[in-house]
Amino acid sequence: MSASALELETQMPNDKKSIREKREQLLKLKFKEERLYKGLTQSQLAKEASVQRHNVSDVEQGRSKDILTLWDLADGLGVPLGVIISRVDRAIEEREQEKRLGLVREEEE
Repeated sequence: MSASALELETQMPNDKKSIREKREQLLKLKFKEERLYKGLTQSQLAKEASVQRHNVSDVEQGRSKDILTLWDLADGLGVPLGVIISRVDRAIEEREQEKRLGLVREEEE
C-alpha cells in the first residue's frame, strides 16, 4: 500500500473503515462461494477466466483486489461483477439489520 493510500485509510472514520473491512472479507467469500456452487476447482475457474490459478487463490484469500482480475473471474463464473458486488453490499445490509433488531450480537461479527 502506498503512503498516500495508507494515510487516507487511517483518516477514514471507524464506521467507514469497518464497512471497507467487511466488504473485503465478503468479496473474497462471495467469489469462493460462487466457485464452489458452480462445482469448479480453482484450476478450472482459472482456465475459464483465462488467468493463472494463483490469481483465483489470491482473490479468495484477500491478497488481490485488482479490478481486472475480479472482472475476469466473474466472467469465468458466468456472473456479472456487479452482481457479486451487489451481493456483498446486500449481505452487509442484512447483517446490520439483524444487529438493529437484536438478532445478532456485535461479537458475533
